[in-house]
Amino acid sequence: MKFANNFLSRFQGLMFKKELEYIFVMKTANSNVKIYSSIHTFFMRINIDVIFLNEEKKVIEIANISPWKFYNPKNKAHYILELKEGSIKKYKIKIGDKLDFFCESV
Repeated sequence: MKFANNFLSRFQGLMFKKELEYIFVMKTANSNVKIYSSIHTFFMRINIDVIFLNEEKKVIEIANISPWKFYNPKNKAHYILELKEGSIKKYKIKIGDKLDFFCESV
């Protein structure tokens, strides 16, 4: 896992990556503004699975996003996990699941 907790590390994210062999975790800004939960896949070369979590680390939304897209979730997320495409299906992750994780800083 790699963890992004500031504007620059969240903005750069997975840009220019050709493959994803880890889980990229973003902590959103401490605000109730939903736009802070939005993500983009500009300059990315791969499709990714995305999991949006609330403060209790419960799954509130899941998505598969292709390169050069902007995605705005329905609800404000506290954490956003970006994973290799197919991970959500492989690990049978669904809305309401509670995830727990530890991260290293990027």
